[in-house]
Amino acid sequence: MHETRIAGRRARQMQRFLHHYQRYFAHAESAELEKKMGGTVCTRLAPVVDAAIQFDASPGFNFGGIGLSFVHAAFTELLECRSVLQHSYVFSYFRYKSINPKIYRLAKRLLKEKVAFEQTQAELEMMAEQMSNVVARAHLRATRAQITFLTATSADKRKEFSNLMLNLLNEERKEERSEAGDESEKEKAFQGLHRAILNGSRVTGFANVGRSANGTSSSRETSRASSEDNKAIEQALKASLEEFIANTGSRDVLNIDGDTNEDQGMDWPCSACTYMNNAGNHCAICGTPRS
Repeated sequence: MHETRIAGRRARQMQRFLHHYQRYFAHAESAELEKKMGGTVCTRLAPVVDAAIQFDASPGFNFGGIGLSFVHAAFTELLECRSVLQHSYVFSYFRYKSINPKIYRLAKRLLKEKVAFEQTQAELEMMAEQMSNVVARAHLRATRAQITFLTATSADKRKEFSNLMLNLLNEERKEERSEAGDESEKEKAFQGLHRAILNGSRVTGFANVGRSANGTSSSRETSRASSEDNKAIEQALKASLEEFIANTGSRDVLNIDGDTNEDQGMDWPCSACTYMNNAGNHCAICGTPRS
């Protein structure tokens, strides 16, 4: 079952990678074809210009003085849209690769952000395909006014999408800097704790260290509560020690009296319970004197 889950996760990761790569490569191919079509626009539209001159009966006809500049502007904007869309799939692949459902707030925010990002991306893709269908063909399929309007609308949507990605990138960098700052504060706090331990200082409040590393100041009530907790722990340890000494019947097993006999530092078996004692004059289990 574990191997099956791992294989399923890898299959989903590969499927996601292939989706983004295929869209990236599709926009790159479309941009190459449309670039070639834009280079031959004058040759392809020469019959249209000749027909317009014959219809207008004016040898100096030039589409109202602007010529074919609206077509070149449409191709330029189309290539810009393709470039933005192409690299937007790289951005989304690395931006939304890890949405952990366990972190509810973070996952909820990222999901909303992802929905808005993909919606704007889809709108720009639709406009780019419409523009490609209009100008990147053997013949124009729209009027000059329609092509100009579509070019301006696509430019506005492209700028909106670019600003959205830049804002998301700035937010991500701010999050990384804040996380790095928190990690540095935690590291400084633990380094101070380590130095205090090496210097022989008495360290009592581990919880206060964690709170100071998170950037919150401890109040007098929390420090008083932590000191009371430490006192309770010390009293419990003393009670356990006294109970252990009472059960053994002597303090020699703890080497408190400072034995000077060399034999007392050796292990000896108890004659009653056969327990192997480590030094001392009485058995640590049953309290029988050392024979």
